[in-house]
Amino acid sequence: MSGPHRPVNRFFLLSLAVVILLLITGLIFAPSAQASPDPARLEEISATTTQTSAGVIALSSSTPAPTIQTVGTTAPQASTTDDQPSTLLSLLTQSHYQLYVYSPFSASLTQLTDTDWSIIDPEIRPDGQAMVFSSNLNGFWDLYLLDFGTHALTNLTQTSQYDGAPSWSPDGRWIAYETYLDGNLEIVILSTVPGESDLIRITEDPGADHSPAWSPDGRYLLFTTNRTGDEEITRTDLQVTQDRFVNMSRQSAADDRSSSWSVDGSAVYWSRAHNGSEQVVRYDPAAGTVEKISFGSRPRMDPSGEYLLILNQTPDYSQLNLVSPQTGKAVTLPVVLPGDLHGITWIPSSILPSVLQSIQSLDPDGVPGAVTGTGQQTLERSGSITLNAIEGVNVPQPYLTSDVVASFNTLRQQVEQQIGWNYMDILENAFLPITQPPSPEMEESWLYTGRAIAVNTAPLYGGWMCVVREDQSGQTYWRIYLKTRYQDGSQGMPIRSQVWDFTTRTSGDTSAYERGGSLVAAPQGYWVDFTALAAQYGWDRVPAVPNWRSYMDGTLLNQYVQFDTLSWQAAMRELYPPEALMTATRVPTMTPTPIASP
Repeated sequence: MSGPHRPVNRFFLLSLAVVILLLITGLIFAPSAQASPDPARLEEISATTTQTSAGVIALSSSTPAPTIQTVGTTAPQASTTDDQPSTLLSLLTQSHYQLYVYSPFSASLTQLTDTDWSIIDPEIRPDGQAMVFSSNLNGFWDLYLLDFGTHALTNLTQTSQYDGAPSWSPDGRWIAYETYLDGNLEIVILSTVPGESDLIRITEDPGADHSPAWSPDGRYLLFTTNRTGDEEITRTDLQVTQDRFVNMSRQSAADDRSSSWSVDGSAVYWSRAHNGSEQVVRYDPAAGTVEKISFGSRPRMDPSGEYLLILNQTPDYSQLNLVSPQTGKAVTLPVVLPGDLHGITWIPSSILPSVLQSIQSLDPDGVPGAVTGTGQQTLERSGSITLNAIEGVNVPQPYLTSDVVASFNTLRQQVEQQIGWNYMDILENAFLPITQPPSPEMEESWLYTGRAIAVNTAPLYGGWMCVVREDQSGQTYWRIYLKTRYQDGSQGMPIRSQVWDFTTRTSGDTSAYERGGSLVAAPQGYWVDFTALAAQYGWDRVPAVPNWRSYMDGTLLNQYVQFDTLSWQAAMRELYPPEALMTATRVPTMTPTPIASP
């Protein structure tokens, strides 16, 4: 099944140099204006709220008033003995996000869909009878409701702007989600009751507000915002109209994101990026205290309240761990993820069969030979390693080894298809002969192996590329985003994270120079995560050298390698004979310096 999409002109530009020239002159690629939502559909919550003794929250306003009923004991529960729950994941598979079922108790991961469109941010309704998710199956990112009983699929939003990250109210009547409005991400609430079509706008701020999480009692929404410059966790009270927003994290030296509630609402968990690592912390609203639980990010508590599912990322892989919120220790074997993660939801075992049947209705053909396993995919080796020319690419040395040239060409095509312009037709480099002297601190550059590329960074200064700094295991990495040609919502997604500005290192700001740049707000528009897409075809980034803050080339922000489990030395031995690598350089005999007689 394939949704409508604007065709991509493969010969839109003859070279990226022309792209940059025309971008500077403002002659092409002017982003199209976002469609303005109907103001009548977006009204602020404006009146006082009351809570009845029965636990019903009634918000009276000029719009139809939401009534949010707490689920109490009717919420799905899972046994931790013989009845273990599973999770539904959205993972990047080749060029699209697909659904996987993952059981942390058996460490099994199985792909469920293989569509030619993406499915992200799945969320099971509290009663277990339906699921909401975001998808671009019709060409734009809309929210969809999948009924587990009838297998009916309903488009809930039908807008041209991006809609994602849905969160259910406890009674399953309302959905809070992030949407791209007025040039940034905002939080709105949508009713799922037929006939109630008006949206309730929760946030309206120049900063990005995203990733809502509804409290179990229905009173509060958590979301991530960068209004203060850093990413913070903010809580909004749906029962009041004044002073509704409270900054819960209050940590200016760290970025806090990806919040979620405990089952009973007594605690909040989120991920905190600080000092080169990410930690999962627990916040006690009553005491106002924050404590570290474990290393990792994106915590999601299981329906029983006994475990936290946590994402751990290293320079080499990403994996999910099930940990105890009391001790922070892992209780199951981890599973290595085959691609970028874009959503987690728990599935109680009692509804697992209906969930799987309904997902099958989304993708009737299923996955040919459904992949089950916990290991990373690796490319098959050709056995005969030679240098092959890469055709149609402007690069000083247009060569890669026979092991990787095919995946490069596939990645090149996928990038052009997703962003709408031929970004990879020009590279800064692809291969360095061993006769070329190395740059400082780059004696073991992967460009010598024929298994690496250095993509073009010119769009960074033309507004068509941005980078996000990510510190992992004490090393600095960069995530590249590319701006899409069509800015109407049919390509890419908004960027949630703050981006890195290298230009401030030479602005005269001493602190920015010492840091090698500074964080700035995410740019407007729609972007494609080039780094995540490249990883699908075996191309992984390399860390910056230690002195990257003062040495721009040392950032290595644009270098991608197909390691394929090889060390640099092993990759060099595959390409060159031993004598070419082991020829000793003669040390000249030193002539004694004459000493003058006193």
